Amino acid sequence: MYSYFNPNPIKNKRVGDCVVRAISKALNQSWEETYIELSLLGYIMGDWGSSNAVWNAYLKSKGFTREFVSNDCPE
Repeated sequence: MYSYFNPNPIKNKRVGDCVVRAISKALNQSWEETYIELSLLGYIMGDWGSSNAVWNAYLKSKGFTREFVSNDCPE
């Protein structure tokens, strides 16, 4: 079921922060907290906070694991 969610503090901001919004929702934390933590990790890694390498490392640090679905999955 679709549910509108946009915690960005700048009203009507709809682009450019998809990674921050999605992760803040998944971790049940504020947009600001997520943005700052991703930005700091990005700085340490020498990349943008929204880059695949950074958000992947961030989610890993929060206990997430990556799983792949087999192409022949019967369900």
